[in-house]
Amino acid sequence: MPGAQPQSDARMADRYPAMFRAHYGKVVRWLTVLGVHRADVDDVAQEVFIVAHRKLDQLRPDASVTGWLLGISRRVGATARRTRARARVRETQADRPQPALDPETVAMRSEAAQVLHEFLISLPEEQRLVFALYEMDGANATEVAEALGVSRNTVHSRIRLIREKLGRVVARERARVGRADA
Repeated sequence: MPGAQPQSDARMADRYPAMFRAHYGKVVRWLTVLGVHRADVDDVAQEVFIVAHRKLDQLRPDASVTGWLLGISRRVGATARRTRARARVRETQADRPQPALDPETVAMRSEAAQVLHEFLISLPEEQRLVFALYEMDGANATEVAEALGVSRNTVHSRIRLIREKLGRVVARERARVGRADA
């Protein structure tokens, strides 16, 4: 009936347990038919009844409880389907975990990182900055020159010096590792 008033809180609170018992199975079936994933159905059904409990005072006395719960089930089920679809997209876009490295590889990488770090801190600051911008950040010589306020020729000269020094460090490390393996 248009203009009907919502039921009193006490009367609705008394109806809720009976409504839950009478309609829970139906809500589960509706959600299944509406395409809610089987693993999510029970949780989504609970969400339907949480919403119903929260909005119980809005149910008109002449309204169909079945129709009212079906409407809530449709909305909550649609949200659950969208949430699961977004999760599937995120899962397919997520990087696969890398296989665990063996301890020897981890140790070698750690040692190489330490050697590189020691090499970098041994360089004068102006060469370290060129190395960081050019080799690590991927900036081109023009960008490095602009960032540091030097000429492109200076950048190329520093890159050449750094690579020569690094080549010597790598050769020393290879020789050292070769001696250790022998």
